[in-house]
Amino acid sequence: MSLKSFFGYGMGRRERVVVSERLKNNYGKTVEFTVRGLSEDEIRGIEANSEEEFVRRIIIMGCIEPELDDEAIMQGLLPGEAYALYGRIISASGLGKDFSALKGEVSSMLIRGESEAVYACLAAFEMGLAPSDYLKMGVRERACIAAFIDEKIRIKNSRGR
Repeated sequence: MSLKSFFGYGMGRRERVVVSERLKNNYGKTVEFTVRGLSEDEIRGIEANSEEEFVRRIIIMGCIEPELDDEAIMQGLLPGEAYALYGRIISASGLGKDFSALKGEVSSMLIRGESEAVYACLAAFEMGLAPSDYLKMGVRERACIAAFIDEKIRIKNSRGR
């Protein structure tokens, strides 16, 4: 996993899901849903008056195929099927993990020396820049910051000799 995928940038993780053998297409085959992960911003932007409405909106946003609308969800899916589909979308979104697991993922990236994670970490320490802000920058701007950090380290090391 990269730091960008950790933050959900370029969120596009897709998976094929069968939520019930009960659901058949016109040819008698079990319906497969294609779902995509949603970003935290997309999920935060959902306005709902009830848990049922929130789940329904997640399904509408996260289900790519077949395309669903409110009426199709209400009429076609049983509550257990809707929650199974919702759960797969949430899972594809990378949500539902606790703090320790998330921290472990980032620590693993740093230990492996993944450059994007390392530079985001150094940008946070050296410049007070939030990792998500660093990743929102264009590649040229991130490259400049990485070069600045490298130069600062080079200067610090040359003075310390």
